[in-house]
This record gives sequence, C-alpha cells and structure tokens, in this order.
Amino acid sequence: MKSKIKELYRASLITEHDSTIIYKIIPGIIILLYYVFSDIVLLEYPQAVYSRILPIALALFLLFHRIFFIHNQTGFRLRVYHVFLASLPIMMYWLCFLHLNQELAIIVSGTILVYFLISLDIKTNKTNTALIYFVPLLIFLAIIFPLTSSKEQIITIMNIPPIVIVGYIINRIQNRLRYKTFKSKHILLLEYKRTEMLYEELHTNNKSLIFQKEEIIKQNEKISQINSELEYKNTQIQKSIIYAYKIQSALLPDEQILKQSFADSFILYYPSNIVSGDFYWFEKIESTTFFAVVDCTGHGVPAAFLSLLGNNILNRSVFEKNLSEPLDIINFLGEELQILFSKNKHSNLQIKDGMDLIVCSYNKDTKKMSYAGTNSSFIVCNDSIHEYKTAKTDIRNLLEIPTTQNTIQLFSCDMVYFFTDGYRDQFGGTKNKKYLKKHFYNTLFSIQHNPCNTQLKKLELDFTIWKHNNEQTDDVLVIGLRV
Repeated sequence: MKSKIKELYRASLITEHDSTIIYKIIPGIIILLYYVFSDIVLLEYPQAVYSRILPIALALFLLFHRIFFIHNQTGFRLRVYHVFLASLPIMMYWLCFLHLNQELAIIVSGTILVYFLISLDIKTNKTNTALIYFVPLLIFLAIIFPLTSSKEQIITIMNIPPIVIVGYIINRIQNRLRYKTFKSKHILLLEYKRTEMLYEELHTNNKSLIFQKEEIIKQNEKISQINSELEYKNTQIQKSIIYAYKIQSALLPDEQILKQSFADSFILYYPSNIVSGDFYWFEKIESTTFFAVVDCTGHGVPAAFLSLLGNNILNRSVFEKNLSEPLDIINFLGEELQILFSKNKHSNLQIKDGMDLIVCSYNKDTKKMSYAGTNSSFIVCNDSIHEYKTAKTDIRNLLEIPTTQNTIQLFSCDMVYFFTDGYRDQFGGTKNKKYLKKHFYNTLFSIQHNPCNTQLKKLELDFTIWKHNNEQTDDVLVIGLRV
C-alpha cells in the first residue's frame, strides 16, 4: 500500500510538473537573456555571458522538447528540469569567481536568493535533492578557497553553506508535507470510492431486497388466498363429515333392542375420526336376537362408507332373505359385496378394504348362541376366560368366506364381550406401548362382576388414562352382555 502510494505520488509530480513547465521555463529564459543583454551592453562585461550558456541551453532544450514531445518522456523532462535548477547555482558560483575581488557580497546574496527560489521547486527524492544542493557547493568551495586572499572574502563566501543547508531542510520538509497531503487525499479518495462502491452495492442490495419483499408479499397474498380457500373447503368437508356422522349414527340400531335380550349390557363406541369404520348391528325376531360386531379395515371416510354398505346388507339378510343362521348371513354379505365391487368391469378401481366381523344369533329361551365370522374373536367370562375365535379369512373373496359355524351354551351370569382391535392396539402407558390382548382380557375379567354401566365407566377411564396425550390409534368398539 505504501509503495503504491509513493509510485502514484511520483507520477502525480511528473504530471503536475509537465503541465506547468512552459510557464516556468519561458520566464526563466527571458530573465537569463536579459542578464546576457545586461552583461554585454550595460555592464560591458562579456565574460559573464559564459556562465549563462548552460542554463539557457537547458531551458531552450526543455522548451522545444515540451512543444514537440508533449505526451512523451515526461519523466525525462523532469530530470532535465532538475539539472536546469542545479545549473543556476553553478552560474552564480561562476560569477563569484569572476567577481572575487569586486562585488563579491552582491554575487553571494544573489546565490543565496537563487538557492531560496530553487528550494520551492525541487520535487525529487532526498538523494537527488542533496546532489543538486551540495555537489556544486562542495566543488565551488574546493576551488574558491585557494583563490581567496582576505578574511573578508572567506567570511562572505561562508554565508552560502548555512543557507544551502537550510534550503535543503526546507525543501525536504516541504516535500514531506506535500507527500503527506497527497497520501491523505489519496486515502480519502480511496475511502470515498470504497464508500461509493459500498453505497452502490447497498443500493443494489436494497433494490433486490425491495424486489424480494414485494415477491414475498405477493407470495404471502397467494398463500393467504390458498389458505382461505383450503380453510373454506376444509370447513365444508368437516360439515359434510359431521353430517355423515349423523347419518351413520342414525343407522346404528337402538340399544333398547339389545336390552330386550340382555338387560344388563353396555356399548363402548369411540370413532378415531368423526365417522367410524367400526359398527354394531342387532335385530330381534321373536325369541332370537341377531347381532354383529364389524371392523371395516381402515378407518375414516372410506371405512365409514363400507360400514353403511355392511349395515344395509345385514338388514336385508334377515328382513328380505329371512336368513337365520350366522354363516348364511355372512355368505350373503360376502356375495353382495362382491357384486357391488365388480359392477363396473371396465373400471380399474380396486377395492382393497374388507371386513373383519363376527355374526351371532342368540336364543333367549335356550341360552344357546351360534356364531361365525372372519378374523375375529370374543370371550366369555365366568370363573375363567374362555376365548372363541372365528376363521382367519377375508370377506372380500368368495373363496375365503368361512364355511364353519359354531354353537355354544351360555349360562346365567356369564359375561360375554365382543370387540374390535382398536382398544388393545392403542398406544400409551408409561412406556408408550400397545395395550395388548392379554392386558385387555385381564381388565375385562377383573370387572365382569360389576354392573355393566360401572364396567363401561371403568373401561372409558382406563382407556383415557392409557392413551393420555397420544392420538387415538383406531376406532374402538367394545360390547358387553350379561346372560
């Protein structure tokens, strides 16, 4: 940085000098020619003319060089100009030799004045400045002292060295101040340019930020509009789902039908969403009560639609087809679903959901219960837990519809529990694990002797505590019947 500033400083000196050299040289030539005229005509002392030859020649050379080489060799012209300045004291020293015995004091005074004048205009490094000041002086003193014959002459001549030294010091101080001023201006200029660049960059960045802000505002407006639309559509969907829930709830059988055969009973029904894929169904014909617990695979709206289809087909099975056996009812349900799912043979629609269910028929007089189903089970609690499982088949495929039906004898005070898998699959507890079948069975076994309304409250509380802050995993359906 420092060396670069010095290079720029030297270049500025050359440029400044070259732009003003004509205004300095022409007056100098005029003065020197006047001195020549004075020496020859006025003073009639032609010997003095020889001392003027060197500075006049240098001045004329500089003048013509500047005129004919205006843009070239500017550094060369500055060096020649310094030689021209050095020739002026040499001229004065020559005159001192000529006037050693007469008018020496006047010539010495003129020499001192010349040194003062050139001190203001020498703009070079300290080495070149020292050569300009001291080399002519030392040569002059070395020659003049042997020629002096009086003490007065020596005293007069010795006035020159102190002035030369002072002139050199003044010149160096002046150049130093000039350099510092240039350095300060250069640094200020650099800072100004840097500030200007930073301002331009900041201005550009500010424009970019303003543009980005406008884009963000536009995007936010679009997002806000989309959110409003989504919120409106979500509200409409929620309203539709709530209305679907009302329809689904209206289609569920009245619990009083169940209580005609099982006075002490309960139904725990927790849809995981607003509508449920789990549903229960029962009808009483004479002394036989038909009932089913169904888990439509999946949950939410698709499972709820499937539950509506299942509920409708189960009603038709006993009222239209007059079916009385659970296995026949399930076969009819499977056939009807197959017909519905395969109506549009040209459609690529594939129904992947089905039903896990158990269908029972209970005779109140004999206390016998027949059952059939797919992927389901139920338990009977008395002195111990008795689990009854159905076939592991899929209601969607006619080839896999169950072909077996079983009948069991129930006794007074037996507690029968039907359920889907939602309760036991719920995550929770201190270790955030599933409730699991064993835990579920033990809970039912522990509350079997309580009235069913008490059992219902106990199961509701236990489920709430177990689930805690977790989302409900699946639809929950538990039915308890006391014989």
